[in-house]
Amino acid sequence: MEANNKVQTLRQFPFFSNLSDEAVETLAKAATLVKKPRHHYIYVPGESSDEVYFLIEGGVKIGIFGNDQRDIIRNILHPLAYFGELSLTGEEKREDYAISMNEPVTLLVIATGDILKAMESNYHLNILLMQALGQRLRQAEHRVDSLMLQDARTRVVEFLKSTIRERGKRIGYEFLLKHSLTQQDIASITGTSRQTVTQVLNDLKRSNLIFFTRRSILVRDLSKLDEITV
Repeated sequence: MEANNKVQTLRQFPFFSNLSDEAVETLAKAATLVKKPRHHYIYVPGESSDEVYFLIEGGVKIGIFGNDQRDIIRNILHPLAYFGELSLTGEEKREDYAISMNEPVTLLVIATGDILKAMESNYHLNILLMQALGQRLRQAEHRVDSLMLQDARTRVVEFLKSTIRERGKRIGYEFLLKHSLTQQDIASITGTSRQTVTQVLNDLKRSNLIFFTRRSILVRDLSKLDEITV
């Protein structure tokens, strides 16, 4: 990827969009374009934490391995998301893993040192990155609250609603979500079981609130989904 294309790509990410041309060009020169095949680990626990990743194409799953080697998914990321940012806060070794999902991914990778160097000379970049990290922290806290305060069925329904609002395509009253999540993925994200996810999806389908296939979910009327008692 040429330098100009890297600049244009970085500017699509919210915390780079308002930086000066000079600042973005410096980061673009330090960025490396990387492509990974589907179902490929980008990093695993124990590896050096010295790079930040900016997702251009494909989907990435972030998670940890439980004591029983069961996946615990922390986040599902889509284009224009970033990850590996804990290296900016002093993390030396990765504690989680990042893996591409059902399609190849394209990334811009920037060494942590290059970003920290840019932050030293750019106050605005510091503020934007702090805000981004703060948003991630709030999302994590919200998930913990959900696990503590909501029952399993509610967590699955709330996950569906938030994902549809974030990524669904509106078609009249309906919303169509194309995705690459398995029911086990949804169970891991919501802290439930695959059986619970299957039951909730089937119940919503029988109520004619959704229709789903392996790779898509169609919500008939989001307002009615909001009204259901779970």
